[in-house]
Amino acid sequence: MRNYFKYFIISVTLLLTNELTNAQKPILVEFGWDYPNVNTLKTQLSKMQSTPFDGICFSIKQQIIECFDTTTLSESEFQYEDLKKLAWGKYTNNYIYTRGYSQTGGHWFDDKAWGKIILNTYKLSKALLYSKAKGILFDPEYYPENQNFNPWTYSKKQYPDKTLKQVQDQVRKRGIQYIKALQKHTLNLKFLSLWVAELIVEEMKTMPFQNTRQVLLLSFIEGVLEGKNKGVTIADGNELAYWYNKPSQFLNSKEVNKKDAITLMQSSKAKALFEKIEISQPVFYDGLLGLAPQFDKGLNQESKWKWLEENIKYAITSSDKMVWFYSERINWWQNNSNDTLVNILKNIKSALSDTSKKEKKGKNKDNIYFQTGNNINSGLGHNYSLDRTFTYTPAFEYSLDRSNQILKINFKNKKPGTISIFTNNSLTLRTAFYTSPIKLKLKSFKKGTIVMNVTFNDNTEATAIGLY
Repeated sequence: MRNYFKYFIISVTLLLTNELTNAQKPILVEFGWDYPNVNTLKTQLSKMQSTPFDGICFSIKQQIIECFDTTTLSESEFQYEDLKKLAWGKYTNNYIYTRGYSQTGGHWFDDKAWGKIILNTYKLSKALLYSKAKGILFDPEYYPENQNFNPWTYSKKQYPDKTLKQVQDQVRKRGIQYIKALQKHTLNLKFLSLWVAELIVEEMKTMPFQNTRQVLLLSFIEGVLEGKNKGVTIADGNELAYWYNKPSQFLNSKEVNKKDAITLMQSSKAKALFEKIEISQPVFYDGLLGLAPQFDKGLNQESKWKWLEENIKYAITSSDKMVWFYSERINWWQNNSNDTLVNILKNIKSALSDTSKKEKKGKNKDNIYFQTGNNINSGLGHNYSLDRTFTYTPAFEYSLDRSNQILKINFKNKKPGTISIFTNNSLTLRTAFYTSPIKLKLKSFKKGTIVMNVTFNDNTEATAIGLY
């Protein structure tokens, strides 16, 4: 390439799915073994206002609502009067915790059983209305021992006279019924499933589609998509992100998960609606810190905390609305947490929100809070930098000229390979470059988050998050 070609100038039209009037405001929702029930909330909410969270996953009763339970639940069990009186305070993004099964199966072909399921779901819908909860957290993991009652698997033992296609069609029908019942008393709600197709795709690496443990979950989600009204949002909790160890895994997951699910779906209507699904990334505290032997990856304590810190950062950056923070050995409502964790959560959340205040102070230029270094494989066992002093030489520098929307990226020590630009969690550009510096003209971008992720030819990565 000739020397006078000092810059590449590329005009990019940003396809923003949701152009923000304010910078991204991270929403953190707490979910764990410490989930409170209504009785706990009645007495503890006023004392629970100091956590870093914006919402709580809670249960109506401690044993948790099983969505396909055929036991008729009385209205008194939902504690409507107590739900009406809850003074949430700072917690404005709350979810009722449900499990996507029952102890006796999904009852997909039993109309009488589904009559009871629908009546219970009407009552759950009323609980959403009275509690002012945003929606339900739907945990599709099957915990009971009797695998014949797992609602999401298909086998001839479970369905001796039915083909997979026949069962899928019936499960899709039940998904339509379920979401229509759930929205009976509230037209605006979020249906947050802890995963959609990710575990199916993972298991398909070693087994056929029909043998995966979640083959019928996708049919149920298709039904939910087909039956929902415009005010219902479906969110993918992407539980596989528990173990992500690269920024690119978080940043690409929305695109990858959507493509995988749509490929496996049968309904053309559901495929089209799934294009608008939200992604809500998780952070798994116990797993990243190795608090149980089965979670320990052999990392030292500093590396564990760094892994947690980076995952929080990129979970927030790559989520559409919210991040769910999962733990098994913390009880926030009994002050059983630690200052290090609280400070990390608060600092990252603060840094990744409300740049408008910074601009009002005259700092109408780059707000670079986080950037990985040039060598990001330094002893961690995964792809995050351990350098916590921020004195290292970054892999690249960048600036955004707001007057003409030119983004300039200057690489320091390595030649770039593939560069991906994300704006407000939408992939805007992915291409290869072989020169430095690079100039990109960004059209239509007003305010929010720009994330630059570069994968070099040696498979290392460098990432920067800019707030405008």
